[in-house]
Parts: sequence; C-alpha cells; structure tokens
Amino acid sequence: MSDMTADLTPALESTDDALPSGSAEAPAIPPPVLDALRKQLLNRAAALRLELAGAQGQAALGRDEEMDRVGDRKDAAAEAVRLTVADAEMQRDLDEWHEVEAALQRLRDHRYGLCADCETAIALQRLQSQPAASRCTACQQQAEARH
Repeated sequence: MSDMTADLTPALESTDDALPSGSAEAPAIPPPVLDALRKQLLNRAAALRLELAGAQGQAALGRDEEMDRVGDRKDAAAEAVRLTVADAEMQRDLDEWHEVEAALQRLRDHRYGLCADCETAIALQRLQSQPAASRCTACQQQAEARH
C-alpha cells in the first residue's frame, strides 16, 4: 500500500456557510458538545495519520528485511501472514481515517448529526460514542444486514 498517507493532511476549517436550500437541517447539538466532538474527530484523525505513517514505514522495512533473509518455508509463511495482517490493519486505519474525515466534512457543511440515509437526527448518545457515525442506529443496522 504505497502513498496511503500522501493525502492525509486536510485541515478542519471553520465555515459559516448556510445549508443548501431544500436540505435537511443538522440537529441542534449544544455548542460545547459539538466542540468536544470536533476535537475528538480531529485528535483521532491526527492519531490515525501517525499510525498510518508508522505502519507504512514498518511495512516497507519488513518487506526489505524479508528480501534479505534466507529461511525455510515456515519462516516465509509466517512472514507472509505477518505482512497480510499488517496490510489489513493499515487498511482498517485508512478506512477509519476516511470516515473521520467525512465526519469533519459534515461538520464544515453543517450536516453533522444527520443520517446519511434517512436524514433524521442521529442520537447524541450515538455520536458521543461514535463521533464519525454517518447513520442513525436503524439505518446502520439495515446497512450491516445488507452486507
């Protein structure tokens, strides 16, 4: 997975743009709670960028070391499993980073807290436990049942 972290630098900029006409309004989340959720998202995005950068470096180093070692088939199989797991972990972190960045974009667009599927308010308790949530609980359950 090369250059995964190259585009991981967008910053959250405050904007007071109005919602497009005809769009649903974001739920009324108290400003201190919204600020806390924004900070959680920003902190998680920063942590994921560091994890991805570190994982990418470790993966490259591991592959270089693997090429230098001469071992038996067991060693090669164990290394292949390790690299597969490392790639899966990196992909999971990248997927989460995209979800966090999408939540930050919804904040900028004043649509944070609206379900992406049904456009109803996402429960505040859900947002506090999963700040990057893009769906209400009912729609998330339906989405998971489809996959």
